[in-house]
Amino acid sequence: MRKKKDVNEIIDKGTPRERINLLFSHRAERDTGVLPGLLTEDELSRLRASFKTSREIDLFNRYIQINTDVKKTIIHLNQLQLAYNEQIAYLRGIEDLWYAYSGTAELLNRLLQRVKDEEIEEEMLNDIVNSPARYPFEYATDKDGHIVLKTTSQKEETETDLEALTRLRKAGAERLLRHAKTILKVVYDYMREKGFKVKAYQRQLKVMELDFAEDKSISGLFSERKLTKQLTSTKSPKKAELIKKVITNHPERFIYPNYNEIELNEEEYKDYREAYFNE
Repeated sequence: MRKKKDVNEIIDKGTPRERINLLFSHRAERDTGVLPGLLTEDELSRLRASFKTSREIDLFNRYIQINTDVKKTIIHLNQLQLAYNEQIAYLRGIEDLWYAYSGTAELLNRLLQRVKDEEIEEEMLNDIVNSPARYPFEYATDKDGHIVLKTTSQKEETETDLEALTRLRKAGAERLLRHAKTILKVVYDYMREKGFKVKAYQRQLKVMELDFAEDKSISGLFSERKLTKQLTSTKSPKKAELIKKVITNHPERFIYPNYNEIELNEEEYKDYREAYFNE
């Protein structure tokens, strides 16, 4: 919030853009819940009256449209934030499924390896296949000829039901994140180019961007970012080796989009500016 000395100096001696930014900052702070805003009624009245020349009034009217465009874009980004977090909720459910099915496969494999009778092993496999749980497993053979249950497909052209579900939900989250990152870039650039410096809007945009950039994984086992951070900080060679194996051998676990790795959609950037910022 500005100091009173700064406010009065801007009202009395500020450039047209400085006075415009002060006026819209007051409105934005008031509209976003910082009541009663930056200015008293007397200061607000003096500020409005400070726009006297036709050039200043024309500039002020252009900034009314800029303010409207920025507010509409923030609303659009809020909607994208809700839609993205809905996809994240689905991915978190899928993370639970991966965790549960991986543990189940590991347990069943240990039991199958202890069975020496082939007929009993076959009966157990039939029970698993025909289970009401409908485990999304594939079957492979290890070097000793034993059947091994896998949660991931062993063929490049096929995928398990769990892999297919993961791919679809991750793709949906990535599309929303790419769109959001592109629109954030649009509004940041637009505000900077127009000299539209309203801190309340800047705060809102920053909070949303931090939410989009957050690592949403529940478990570190499903987060490449968390595992990489652990790898750089651990002093244990054994733990480092284990982390490296997980990163190398289980890429299917990294199901959350990474904001920093998502590329902007340049065509969408151009289209949005032309359609919604009258350019």
